[in-house]
Amino acid sequence: MVTSKKLLREYYPKEIGIYIHIPFCRKKCEYCDFLSFPIDGNIPDDYINALIKELGTEPYPFEIKSIYLGGGTPSLLSIKQIDKIIYYENKFFISVSPEITIEVNPDDITESWVKEIKNMGINRISIGVQSFNDKDLKYLGRRHNAEKAKKSCEII
Repeated sequence: MVTSKKLLREYYPKEIGIYIHIPFCRKKCEYCDFLSFPIDGNIPDDYINALIKELGTEPYPFEIKSIYLGGGTPSLLSIKQIDKIIYYENKFFISVSPEITIEVNPDDITESWVKEIKNMGINRISIGVQSFNDKDLKYLGRRHNAEKAKKSCEII
């Protein structure tokens, strides 16, 4: 059986970027073609544990240049879940000040949340602001309004 670890060892250079897909959203936007599933509550810890299990049990001989938490809506992850993902990436890969990005929905942004993820080493945020116009946002089915989008940018 071909595993992720085998593919990495055979075909990748010593410096890599890692994309971690978080396929959960509060609601599925009609225009979105990414794999994602609506979820009412919290992102299941079982999903996070499966991500970590995929890493295997032995360190990789690669330096991480970037980690990108995309989705879906990674800002739905709890602080504990984000910390766990970053901990295991650092445990299994050589990590020398990588760029760590998380995609966020403006509705999920608070000052305390931003401070906590910054303290974990996340140093880049991609905000899902498709417009600062309420009419456009409503048409797109976004769960935030223009004011919340502006406020989230100010906080960040």
